Amino acid sequence: MSPDRYTLNNIQRVLKKPRLALGEIRELARKANCRYYSWTATTGVKVMEEDWDTLIILDGCRADMFERRCPFDGEFQTRRSRGSATPEWIQENFVGGEYHDTVYLTANAYIPELVPDDTFHDVIWIIDDDWDDELGTARPDDVADRLVEVRKQYPDKRVIAHFVQPHFPFIGKIGRKFDSSKITKGKEETVVGTPWAELQYGHNNRNVKEVWEAYCENLDLAFDALADVLDDLEGRTVISSDHGNLAGERMHPIPARGYGHPIGLHVPKLVTVPWFVIERGERPKIVSEPPKRQNYNPTTTEQLEALGYR
Repeated sequence: MSPDRYTLNNIQRVLKKPRLALGEIRELARKANCRYYSWTATTGVKVMEEDWDTLIILDGCRADMFERRCPFDGEFQTRRSRGSATPEWIQENFVGGEYHDTVYLTANAYIPELVPDDTFHDVIWIIDDDWDDELGTARPDDVADRLVEVRKQYPDKRVIAHFVQPHFPFIGKIGRKFDSSKITKGKEETVVGTPWAELQYGHNNRNVKEVWEAYCENLDLAFDALADVLDDLEGRTVISSDHGNLAGERMHPIPARGYGHPIGLHVPKLVTVPWFVIERGERPKIVSEPPKRQNYNPTTTEQLEALGYR
């Protein structure tokens, strides 16, 4: 939080608008809580050490929400994630490793930005082909179709498929009322205008219930896309997430309410993720081969802004 934020004008502004004052209090609590967790050791599952042939990541999916809404037959478990936001999860799971028996299919903008080219056998960056300008994201059915193609192209590799949903932008009938434009935070500061940020900083009268409904709708759309392709995935498939999402729960140790998924805030709702196991057919024989030369384009600011990271 920059020192010039506490000018007389800004203090007067938040005192005149109690919701903004509440947002300032939540921000201070969030930063203090993140500092608390920075003093503790990072623990949690290392996904590359787990047993799976296909790992499906539903970005920002809470374990409790997944358990209530999952329509598939399988074994539901949970794991503790090593991050409360995607960049932290990537850093803790992949950076510095060599996984030449694995192909990473991603609609998330952070993989190409943070992971060195020689980490995986191949990284398939689908944003150039499957990015939807109107929705500000990649549709889950497009990612699911590409997953089937990749699984056939690489029958002897482990495959990670990273979907954006249920993460914002919300793309369902309810969710399309929300946009990813920036909202003003003081005179000179801005944050990406996700509904979670609007709730966190008290910028409008956004109803938590309607944001939650749009969030769940995004997950259901991801499930719909997966329903069409899971039967095509042989072996041990795991559906999981990189992190969860706060929807007004109390943070810890300072019990202010929190929204979204700040980096470094390792409260249970953010680091407890689903681990849903589906077994079908024979398991593939996995082999390691030298990495392919990557040909994806650098991550664009527009794509990260749509996800709420800029």
